[in-house]
Amino acid sequence: MRKMSVLLLEDRGAVSGPLTDVLVEKGFDVVSAFGVSDAQTAWSQRNDKPIDCLIVDLNMSPHGLSEEEYRKTRSGLLTGWVWLANYVFIDEPKMKSRTIVFSDYLEDFIRVVDAQDREGVLLVSKRFESVEKLLRRLREVEKSLEGKA
Repeated sequence: MRKMSVLLLEDRGAVSGPLTDVLVEKGFDVVSAFGVSDAQTAWSQRNDKPIDCLIVDLNMSPHGLSEEEYRKTRSGLLTGWVWLANYVFIDEPKMKSRTIVFSDYLEDFIRVVDAQDREGVLLVSKRFESVEKLLRRLREVEKSLEGKA
């Protein structure tokens, strides 16, 4: 059986490195992206290397987005979301239920992004919730995929 693959979009190495180590230890195949350009490259190559789940930070450099998309990021605060909404969810709407937004800025995100637009996306706070909650969410996604196999 193939390991569930996770695209981790996180620009801080102090978070990405340890989180990747934990995910690999727990049996996930991790594709690391440190910015939107890396994430878009991995996403566009998903037919060669499938992506089952996404873990996306919100606040990062908007490098790789158009000027119009940049304006929607609120000075970078919602960069990860703008990438998801403009690329991932357009290509594959079913990925919403397989996306985890892992961020310190969930309150801002909830205030700015309509509930309908974020419906199905799992939210995990870096500030208040542990990696264990993130892992539980990943296992939920994994179970839902097994049910479809």
